[in-house]
Amino acid sequence: MKIAIIGSCKFQVPTEKGVIHAPLALTFNLAIELAKMGHDVTYFGKVDKEYTEKVKPLKIETPEYYDLPDLKQTFNCADSVRFRASHIYHQNYMTKILKYYQDFDVYYSWAITYIGPMAPLYNKPVVATHHDSTNMDVYNLVFKGFDEANLFMIPISEYMNKITEYGNKLGVVHHGIDPNEIVASESPEDYFCWLGRVSPSKGPDIAIEAAAKAGVKIKIAGPIEESLPDFGDVANFATKIKKLFEDHRHVEYLGSLSQQESFKLISNSKGLIFPTDGTESFSMVALEAIMAGTPVITTNKGPLPEIVKPGINGFLIDDEKDIDGFASAIAKIDTINRVTCRQDAINRFSLQKMAKGYEEQFNVAIEKRRHNGQN
Repeated sequence: MKIAIIGSCKFQVPTEKGVIHAPLALTFNLAIELAKMGHDVTYFGKVDKEYTEKVKPLKIETPEYYDLPDLKQTFNCADSVRFRASHIYHQNYMTKILKYYQDFDVYYSWAITYIGPMAPLYNKPVVATHHDSTNMDVYNLVFKGFDEANLFMIPISEYMNKITEYGNKLGVVHHGIDPNEIVASESPEDYFCWLGRVSPSKGPDIAIEAAAKAGVKIKIAGPIEESLPDFGDVANFATKIKKLFEDHRHVEYLGSLSQQESFKLISNSKGLIFPTDGTESFSMVALEAIMAGTPVITTNKGPLPEIVKPGINGFLIDDEKDIDGFASAIAKIDTINRVTCRQDAINRFSLQKMAKGYEEQFNVAIEKRRHNGQN
């Protein structure tokens, strides 16, 4: 199969320190694995030059395209303007690829909202994913406009499959990760951790309070911003979190970390405390934790029950605001066997399993397109 995998014209892979872009990292790893499986795969996007030799037989194309400056700093524009401009910028990039690279069997993009309107430019199957479970009522209205017969969506969790309204959906394919990327530790250090974008929906404040109640140390990592595209104005919450850092001696804030620094933090921790409200499309941080053998204490909502098996690789709490519930689970963390936790992740969420899932769904999309007589 000849496959085009469309990455990003803005962010390179591996991403630089402080840049959180899970869909892009997944896309690049998918491209590498599909190439190893024998497919003729081309990745379109920026790649660290020192890294290109490590990913053969994957082919890499970086079409000439101008860099978009930081619009907020350069032009002092509103967040809404910046978001729209960035969206158009990425759409133009995908238009260029679809227009000038037309000899592939299937095209894949991590951003259906970018590539969706562009799909009619070519009659081959275009397969995409959607990684944002917030504001799905709005997104579902947008998806109704994607009536192209050649545009298909792969849900990345059963939860996303349930809440997404789109007619051309394929089978669910969970995320995967290479176990060799994360070094597991059977003898963790004396702390728990929380990682992610600091926002109310991900519960870093609850994690801090639960750790305090349980009498354990917690390390927090991730960017603190006053506004986030997916979560709106979070300035008041940012202020609240900063005050919690000052008021609790058991908290250590590490700022933004590189991918490898994040893996090390997770691997060496006794557990990941992640009181999300369930508005997750999947949850890479939970997957990374169990792949490291680190138990996850999270919420019994959204896609998290698809990842966490109570008593095997962590605990599920019904209410994300239940500080006592999280504290009780923290006290039971040593009942989880870290070797079993990691093996469960390898069995269910390996990169190889993810790539095979995409391979199967790409073939389904090609066959459906052929059956419709549109090829």
